[in-house]
Amino acid sequence: MHVLSGKDAVFFPASRDYKRLGTGNTGPNTGGMGAITSAEFGRFWMDGIRERIANPVLLALRERGSPFVGCFYPGIMLTRNGPMALDLNA
Repeated sequence: MHVLSGKDAVFFPASRDYKRLGTGNTGPNTGGMGAITSAEFGRFWMDGIRERIANPVLLALRERGSPFVGCFYPGIMLTRNGPMALDLNA
């Protein structure tokens, strides 16, 4: 999650949904059964998420005259080619 001021962004530590109902990644997917985070994940992926997703969105909104102020949570998929945005939530 990021907090945007319309000009700058502050990034919270990375987290990820735990969507499976059962222990050990078993059972059906749910809307979210909690969230987990890892220091290694954050260090490795946050620069890419910031540069490929958050900063371009912030810049595009500002250039359109619609700077966003508030919480911004992109749904991210991690791929071999880097992080990709699946959706943008505010």
